[in-house]
Amino acid sequence: RAREIYFKEWDPQRHSAPDS
Repeated sequence: RAREIYFKEWDPQRHSAPDS
């Protein structure tokens, strides 16, 4: 799911989840 990764990069507010 690389696309969800970069989605959080420029729009972390949409994905308020700790990716680390």
